Order: sequence, then structure tokens, then C-alpha cells
Amino acid sequence: MRLEFFQHVVDALRNKLVYFRFYNKEKTTYKTLVLGSSHIAGIDFGEDSFNCGFVAGDLYYTNEFYKLFNNDSVENVIVSFSVFSPGYTIIRTINAHICAMLKILYNIPYQYEDAVKKKHLKFLEFLYGFNLKKFLDNYKLPERPQKLPEIKINIDEIKKRTERHLKNNRREVKQLYLLEELLNSTQKNNQNVFIILPPATSYYKDFLPDSAELFKDLYPIAEKYNNCTIINLYDSDKFGLEDYNDSDHLNYDGKDKFVAIVKSYMENTTRKNKEICDVK
Repeated sequence: MRLEFFQHVVDALRNKLVYFRFYNKEKTTYKTLVLGSSHIAGIDFGEDSFNCGFVAGDLYYTNEFYKLFNNDSVENVIVSFSVFSPGYTIIRTINAHICAMLKILYNIPYQYEDAVKKKHLKFLEFLYGFNLKKFLDNYKLPERPQKLPEIKINIDEIKKRTERHLKNNRREVKQLYLLEELLNSTQKNNQNVFIILPPATSYYKDFLPDSAELFKDLYPIAEKYNNCTIINLYDSDKFGLEDYNDSDHLNYDGKDKFVAIVKSYMENTTRKNKEICDVK
């Protein structure tokens, strides 16, 4: 507990601004709203889009951000759905300090009140409150490097990472009701939804069951909504090792490829031909 508390304090002092690269850059009109975790955060879908995905994002904040940033100009909603998404909730993890940041920035309620004391969130609100908005106002995104670094593979780290992801995938307390809430809202608002299963390297997938097992709880939900299309990039062979920063996050070149593929499917998919798109 002391170690976890110390980590929260360190995170507060570091002001991990990359979490909220979209802060104070909100557009008033955009056709495509992008939501989700680090697997989609920072990916540029063009001038007509707004991406508010962030590192460690869960379905609770995906749904809350939809409520915050949806408007009458939105026609398409892109949602990343990762291996860990079914049972992952950020407030019960080491990343709970992000919840305090989001309470300050957007006044988003905490999902579970019993976690507030355990994760020292009131103290973190106080700690962040002095400088978070000021630093975010002055934050500049890093420029794209001319040469991308080569991916470094650490099998032990990947194994631990996949174990954590699979644990959240298989939790009995699911967060999928939040996805259904979002899908209900988009259907009422006459918007297309594209749920993206993000790509990953074979090193990552080798430690996990196949995609049919991993996403078995997602498919029945998506099938109920005629405005929802799943784009399966998890099983795609269009991404090589040179497209990744690590075992399951794309680099700049990989993100460019990701956008081109997703946009292509978005342009050719309507409510009348919605399907599960397995990108090979």
C-alpha cells in the first residue's frame, strides 16, 4: 500500500500530460469521434475527427467521454476494444490517479466510490489541482521522429502483460453494460459505430487464446445493433513487426496503416451491410 501511494505521488509530480493530449484542443464540429485506450490514443483520423482516447482508458470513461464530446455534427463513432476491455476498470488499478485528473478536468464522477479512499483520490485531486490545467495548457505534443526506433522484444515482460490483460478479460464483473449504454445512445442519435479490435504482434498473441474466445462476449452485443460494425484487426496479417512500438502498440508507420484500413471500411460500410470485418 505504501509503495502504491508513493507511486501515485510520483505520477502526480511528473504530470503525465501525454494522457490528455486532447485537452484544450477540443473542436466544436467533427464528423468522427474516436474513443478508447492507448491502442487508439493519439491516432489522427483527419481534420474531421476528434480523438479523445487515452492511456489506460476503460469502457467507463469511453462512455463518459461520448457523453461529453458527442454533438450534432458527429456521424461516426470509433471505439477501440482491447483484450482487457471486458472486465477492466481503471479506478481499481495502479492507474487510478488518472481518475483524479479526469475529475479535475471534466468533473467525471468516480465509477466506484469505495475505491476513492483506497486509492487516495481526494488527496490526488488536491495535489493535481495546483498545476494540472496550467501544464496541460502549455503542453506540446512531441514531433514525429525522422527515423523510428526498432521494436525491442522482452518475452518475460510480454508474458506478464498478457497475463494482466487476460485476467481483466475473464473477470466475473463485466464492464460491457457500459458499451451497451453507448451503443444505445449512438443508435438513438443515428450514428455509425465502428468497434476496432486493435492489432498485436504474434509475440503478444502467442500467450493468449484465439480471438473467438477473447471477444466472445462482444459479438452478441454488437449483433443487436444495426448501426455497429466490428473491424477485426487483431487477426490481420497486414501489420508487420516494423509497424509496432512494442508487442501491442503501433508506431507512427503502423498508425498510418491503421487509419488507412479503418477509413476504407468506414467508407464502404453502411447500416444496410454492417458485418464483422475480418481484415486479412
